[in-house]
Amino acid sequence: MLIFILVLLVLWFSKKVEYQRGAFLAGLSAVIALGIGQVIGMVILRPRPYYTIPTHLLIGRTLDTSFPSDHATFAFAIAAMLWQVNWRLSIALLLLSALMGFARVFVGAHYPLDILGGAALGIGVSAGLTWLQNRDPFPRLLDGLFDILARLHLAAGYS
Repeated sequence: MLIFILVLLVLWFSKKVEYQRGAFLAGLSAVIALGIGQVIGMVILRPRPYYTIPTHLLIGRTLDTSFPSDHATFAFAIAAMLWQVNWRLSIALLLLSALMGFARVFVGAHYPLDILGGAALGIGVSAGLTWLQNRDPFPRLLDGLFDILARLHLAAGYS
């Protein structure tokens, strides 16, 4: 997950408006998707594989639900949203997301459907935000936010 955060930081500090917007929207997408995932986890109480299948653990146990995978939700939300900004970077992050999902299954933290559910949730929220970007009043709110951030020297301004 650290790599995804670092990518967002690099995009933000690039001082390019489109990269900063992409980083902001990718972070927003991840936060929204994780919030929805928490609600789903409260409804679908699925124990993690290491509680139901005898296994030699490679990671520490947690008490939270297995479905959907927070790691997959976070990673796929960011990777999918960044498609608008840089499709090559997005493909690399999607591949890394899939690898991370495989690793989470391999270490016994999740079932494969937990990863697929998290991926679908992350990609779905990113698709929803992409759709929303072209609907009033979202673009005006985003422009206003970035105008304020530019005046505070926290974001690049329009040139």
